[in-house]
Amino acid sequence: LVAGFVLQNVFARWFGSDAPMQWAALTSAHVRDGRVWTLLTYALLHGGILHLLLNGLGLFFLGRELQDRIGQARFLQLLLVGALGAGLVWLGVN
Repeated sequence: LVAGFVLQNVFARWFGSDAPMQWAALTSAHVRDGRVWTLLTYALLHGGILHLLLNGLGLFFLGRELQDRIGQARFLQLLLVGALGAGLVWLGVN
């Protein structure tokens, strides 16, 4: 999450580019154009430092406990399936 946020901000502030948003953001147009990876990569983008901190805190407090209970591999599967599912729901609603 932090690496995605840093990359997003480096491009925006240093280069004046929104390339990470164009490459990773989930939009119906991107999916129609064949950029299906955006169904997962959108989850690495953040709208600001508060968004990043709240996501990180949620993963820190809830994720640690859940990972201890279900294991690291299943936790990663849950994160990926959750991101994909949320992306599909977003597409369906929008």
